[in-house]
Amino acid sequence: MEEKKAINMNEDKTTWYSWVIAILCLLIFAANFNARNVWTVSITKAAPDLGITMAQAGGMMSAFYVGYVVSNFFSGIIIDNIGTKVTLALATILTGVFTWVIPYSSNYWVILILRVLAGIASGPFFAGMTKMNLGWFSSKTRATAFAIIMSGASLSGVFNGAIFAPMVNNQGWKYAFVVASISTIILGVIFFFLAKERGLAKAVKKPGGSLTAEEKAANMKGAMDILKSKQFVLGTIVSTIGVATMNGLNTFTIPFLMTNYSLSLPVAGSITAAAAGIMLFIPTLGGIATDIINDRKHTCLFTQVMNVIGTIALLLTSNVSILWGIMMARGVIGLFGNNNNVMQTERSKGPYAGTVLGIYNAISQLGSVIMPVLLGVILDMTQNYAAVLLTVAGFQAVGAICVWMQRDPISKQKPAAAAKAS
Repeated sequence: MEEKKAINMNEDKTTWYSWVIAILCLLIFAANFNARNVWTVSITKAAPDLGITMAQAGGMMSAFYVGYVVSNFFSGIIIDNIGTKVTLALATILTGVFTWVIPYSSNYWVILILRVLAGIASGPFFAGMTKMNLGWFSSKTRATAFAIIMSGASLSGVFNGAIFAPMVNNQGWKYAFVVASISTIILGVIFFFLAKERGLAKAVKKPGGSLTAEEKAANMKGAMDILKSKQFVLGTIVSTIGVATMNGLNTFTIPFLMTNYSLSLPVAGSITAAAAGIMLFIPTLGGIATDIINDRKHTCLFTQVMNVIGTIALLLTSNVSILWGIMMARGVIGLFGNNNNVMQTERSKGPYAGTVLGIYNAISQLGSVIMPVLLGVILDMTQNYAAVLLTVAGFQAVGAICVWMQRDPISKQKPAAAAKAS
């Protein structure tokens, strides 16, 4: 009865300012990805400069996610208690500050610690932006809004390949880190002054005071009930695999292109930037289509299966022109890539959504900690990028199976809605 009440809570209508919130979230998400992923285009210059192996370079990427995972376990609780606006603004600014300090050290371990701290600062992003979605958008527009917000990662991919890769090549990796960090700090300040809270995006407070210990315990129990449900567990497995394979590929795609195709850093960066450019718009179109046809599961399954095919296809050609086509196609097949998260958002709906989504993202981001190091070790052992890509494709296939086993929480509500109408 408790869970049903949470699911059927009244939703605020989508307004014009809802889309302003979506754009603001997109921008700080892009800035955050700039700060976390500028390392991926810096590896070929920074690794020799620091005197580290590819496994250690992968560890530098994983270091960010170690802090990110730890932070996610408690950042959702902070969001529920102080609200999304302040939490997201502080997270953006602090991520920028820790990233800004990195170029001023040449010690691997100092940089590693700073990457962990940047990860800790970034912890509230997913839960905070998803809770903004819950507060500002109705179920009818949620997939579209989620796609717009999440396209911040693709916008960052464009910057990474088109701007930061040439910047690393011409001005050095430290200069790129400074630019990425300062832009992140500026956007954090802008978000603080322009963003507003509404509905479920607000802090969880009762009239006249804070929650009692009993009320907090009840909220935590409600959150745990959702987290332990079969459907939510399946969605969490899909998300963990998706995050792991995405970050594994992000870490080693440019080195792969430079090694297997003998491309320069700017050319390799231009290919990844073009693919990311497609992803700026494709997921939004997928979100609109999803909201129109009202189907999350099967659309998500389509993208999961095509991801496996797209990864394997990278191994089937040595022709650069065909490679361009494959990379562009991999952008297009991401059409419905956000729909697993949309289903998880619907399942987490309630006063403790921040807590649920924070823990959910913490578990999911374990893939970001493990996969770059795992792929780095495989690469050091085999000296073969085919082994790396086949490992990624195998994990993606498992993710597709888990999507197939899920039920769509939106379609499950259709019979109840029809009965009410009659």
